[in-house]
Amino acid sequence: NFLKVVLVAFISSSIWNLIWMGFGYMLGNNWGTVRLRMTNIMAQYNTAVFIFLGALILFFVLRRLLRARR
Repeated sequence: NFLKVVLVAFISSSIWNLIWMGFGYMLGNNWGTVRLRMTNIMAQYNTAVFIFLGALILFFVLRRLLRARR
């Protein structure tokens, strides 16, 4: 039922928004510290993801080249 799905989605998104607003309120003026730490964490995460994706792409390219030689 479409109306039921819309209602449940609205309730769910409202709960998540309240949680995030609560975190924002609790952090208050400490957002600068959080932003700095998250920037460092995300930089490390992005590096790991790019290395993994590069290795995955290299694997598939090499596999295709080796199969083409046969």
